[in-house]
Amino acid sequence: MDESSANSEPKSGEKIYTELAYEQLNLSQVKNLYELEKAKGEKIYTELAYEQLNLSQVKNLYELEKAKAYVKDCPLDANLEEVVSLLTHNGLYKKALQLASLWKQDLRPIFVSLTSRCLQEEVSEWDWIFLNDIGDYVSSSKLDIGALMWALLEALLDIFELPGQKYALRAVCEKIISQGYDLPMFLKRKYYALCPGEVVQLLHKHGALKSATQLSCDILIALTSPSAEPMDESSANSEPKSANWKTDPKSAKDRAEKAPRFSFSQLTPSSEQMYCGLQHIRFLQAELARQESCEAEFARLKEVLSRYESHAAKVTNEKFRLLTMY
Repeated sequence: MDESSANSEPKSGEKIYTELAYEQLNLSQVKNLYELEKAKGEKIYTELAYEQLNLSQVKNLYELEKAKAYVKDCPLDANLEEVVSLLTHNGLYKKALQLASLWKQDLRPIFVSLTSRCLQEEVSEWDWIFLNDIGDYVSSSKLDIGALMWALLEALLDIFELPGQKYALRAVCEKIISQGYDLPMFLKRKYYALCPGEVVQLLHKHGALKSATQLSCDILIALTSPSAEPMDESSANSEPKSANWKTDPKSAKDRAEKAPRFSFSQLTPSSEQMYCGLQHIRFLQAELARQESCEAEFARLKEVLSRYESHAAKVTNEKFRLLTMY
């Protein structure tokens, strides 16, 4: 470094101030963080000096180093992916999500890991729940351990999944459905409000044909008759469930509630759900036609789909008539 560069370098111990809480990070610490990242081959904008790091980079590097302190025996040279994985493995889901969000990493593996813990039949270790600030979201004294885990999953989805997006939500729901469990109430409400057709697709994909048929019929009835009541709950419960289709064993509150039915009130102009489910329903119909054991479901879906198509044709003709009147 030449003399002019050396003279422009801030004095040792001078602080870097930010709008948050990084004012305690002195230049020596920043330089160490910078050199560590540079040694790992990560591109930093300047080759002259660490003082060119912007506040966003300083924050990211600082949070990465700070996160290592929460994991026992974390290697000092652990990279971002390793630190996130260690946090997740140790049940520090909130901190893992915070770090991954800061670095714009995929959040789905973290949510899938938490979902797997929620689905465990027996919970041998549960101290990790309270390392995620669960008391900020629910009253832990009023819920059992299973319900606390589901409450934590719900809270973290609300915090870290951006409004209108469903990447993490879909990953969570697919994990639950693939294990043969019914979706908890809060997930049904979230997913139905975004795109219930995808729920039909996931149920179909993982062999839950009876549940997929029930939801498909509810969607079609809602589209055909906005004022109609959703399908009778008793008719849904009267159908035998497949051998591997289990109800959620964890939340007593969820077990006590009736499953939410899809209704016309959930159809919002801003969502993509109005028609996106139809292609999934037609794929389901084709699958039911191939399954000898699903004759009743096929006949039922065929009848409801026929009523919907007739209704859609009338609506289309009426709109065309009104357009040609003027």
